[in-house]
Parts: sequence; C-alpha cells; structure tokens
Amino acid sequence: MFRSTIMMRSLFFLLGLFFLTALHAQKSPIVESSDARAVGFLDKMKTKFSGYKTLQANFKLTIKLENQSEVQQGIMYVSGDKFRVEIHGQHIISDGKTVWYHDMTNNQLQINNVDDNVMSPASLLKIYEQGGKVICGYMGEETVNGKTTNEIEMKPKDRNADYGKISVFLDKANDQIVQAIVFGKDGMKYTFDVERIVPNVVVGNDRFFFDQSKFTGEVIDLR
Repeated sequence: MFRSTIMMRSLFFLLGLFFLTALHAQKSPIVESSDARAVGFLDKMKTKFSGYKTLQANFKLTIKLENQSEVQQGIMYVSGDKFRVEIHGQHIISDGKTVWYHDMTNNQLQINNVDDNVMSPASLLKIYEQGGKVICGYMGEETVNGKTTNEIEMKPKDRNADYGKISVFLDKANDQIVQAIVFGKDGMKYTFDVERIVPNVVVGNDRFFFDQSKFTGEVIDLR
C-alpha cells in the first residue's frame, strides 16, 4: 500500500538501533546541544547490545497517513556487520560489503556498496553520535505496550531532512527498544513495535548473501 524512500530509511533506522555488535568499546561523544541524559540512555542501550554476537528481532511496522493505515510484520537478523530484513514482499540483505534490495512484488533487485549506501545501518545508528546531525532530548517516562520506558526524542539539525523527528522508547527495566516512531515530513508516521528479541541466535552465513544466479528479474546495479 505505502512505498516511499523514508519508509526504507525508517527500516534502516530501526535496524541501525540494533546494529551494535560492530561498535564494541566505542563511547559516544555527547552531541552539542543534546541532552546528556538522553545520550546516556542511548549509550546504555548500545553497551547492552554490544555483548551479543548475533541478534534476531521480530517487529511490527504500522504506517499511517491521515485516515489510511497499514500493518506489516517483519523480522531482522544481525551478525557483526552483516544483516537481513524481511518485510512485506521485500528482503534487504548485506554481507557487510554489498547491500541487496530484493523487491519480490516487482521482481526487481537493486545492488549497492555498503560504503556508498547513505541508508546503511551503521551510519543511521550514529545519527546521535559523531557529526551532530541531530539534537537528542529526554522526554521522560512513558508507558508503551505495557512497559515503563524512557522516551528519547531526536530532531534533525538539517531543515531539509525528510523526517521531522524520531521518538525512541527504551525499556526502563532492561534498556531494550520497545518502540520507535518516525514522523515523516510528508505526513507519514512509521511506528515500529519490537515484539521479540533473541540474542545470540544461530544463523548461517547464507542468510546474509543474495545468490544472483537464481534471480531472473530486473537488476539495477548501482555499485
């Protein structure tokens, strides 16, 4: 129903929040003008997840525009700098060097280099870190999905950014992500509810590779 660039960016933002195993022992510099308490909660989350070798997360994505809405179920896997997202007829796969976007609905495959991909999970995870791209604020405690959470709000410094703000809700009990909401400037609202997190799950390397020899659709190679 809904397809947009910001939806893809939103997916990568959520994945970026889990993309912590490749960032061991890094302490985030507090971004100028950001709330030190907000950045502190984000750092606690990162420290917790950096101890996982692999990760599986099941999530629900709700997309709303005015009186229209759509709910999609998704699953993601992370292993070091490798990742895989499966949602609504599309798979996003990376072996750490290449990113494959498989749109099964349109039988299309787009290929990017990770370094050239501005929507990579690692770069989106760092939006609250180096470069001061956002201002983070602590909004207080909020009950979300029956859990007491700490709400962190992120607003971009770039007025041309395609989102107005991002709200992240972290479980007060264990620092895990409960919900993330991306407010698009186009009126779209993307709500990610994290339903299940399985750390150190057994996952084969074949999940992080796309075999083009078996693909017969349109290929768009942007490398």
